[in-house]
Amino acid sequence: MYFIGIDGGGTKTSFKLFNPEGKCLISAVRPTCHILQVAPSQACIILKSGIDELLPKLPKGKALIISAGLAGYGEDQKIRTLIEEVCREAFSPYKYYIHNDVSIALDGALAGEDGILAIAGTGSIALAKQDGQYLRCGGWGYLLGDEGSAYWIAKELFRHYTHQIDGRENQTQLVRVMKDYAGLKSDYDLISYVSKELGNDRSKIANHARLLNDLIQINDPIGSVILEEAGAALSQMINALARHYTEPVSASYYGGVFNLGEHLLGTIRPSLLPHVRLVESRLSPEEGAVILAKNLWEKEQSQC
Repeated sequence: MYFIGIDGGGTKTSFKLFNPEGKCLISAVRPTCHILQVAPSQACIILKSGIDELLPKLPKGKALIISAGLAGYGEDQKIRTLIEEVCREAFSPYKYYIHNDVSIALDGALAGEDGILAIAGTGSIALAKQDGQYLRCGGWGYLLGDEGSAYWIAKELFRHYTHQIDGRENQTQLVRVMKDYAGLKSDYDLISYVSKELGNDRSKIANHARLLNDLIQINDPIGSVILEEAGAALSQMINALARHYTEPVSASYYGGVFNLGEHLLGTIRPSLLPHVRLVESRLSPEEGAVILAKNLWEKEQSQC
């Protein structure tokens, strides 16, 4: 059996074809197929296009299962139904399974074992698996939460910038760093920059989170403040889920914000509950999708 694992997040859609031994034969990347960001017809085109790029590497006559972890495939039944309709068209005639993108990241990070995964990319969420059941914390979206995410960090950078310009905070190197990066000629050009150049686009705004690392490198105090707050938010989500475990539990992490490395992990680790062990991710989300598909396939075969 060959598998295509798909990681459909809010920024991009990643496709990987695996042989029966779990070796990746070919991969492809497409824009996001998130149903809340693109039209259903466009999501279908994106999914079909990625699969079509991989199929030439599928040996003739070999069976294929597609396993897709897609953002938005969660508790909202209307959105679930819409995603299922898109996948029905995009994945035909192959057998397929649909999961949430966070669940495949968790199963990849912990190689299918029970535990916790904190994700901090454009948004933020934590997910736990215990005895086959999933629990979540966070993931409320940028209007209601997403603390510790790239979007949240960028908004905090913008907020401190405006406060420093106003004199509500002492001015630090943040102002210079922001103006240089955004090409602002005057202090108040940030308003038009965000609304016109960025178009208030969530992903484009989130890209500014990379400035946090610049501030950390030059020891800007605002960098330390935001870093500590991000670490606190992420550790709170992990701890909220860890309280469901009575035995020692592994917690992993995934997403662009964790490119901050030990700067961020060093703020998270001391705040975790004593029975939580922070570990690096072991496998990719696409491999996590395959793990889930194999488990479901074997369960179905055993019931036949």
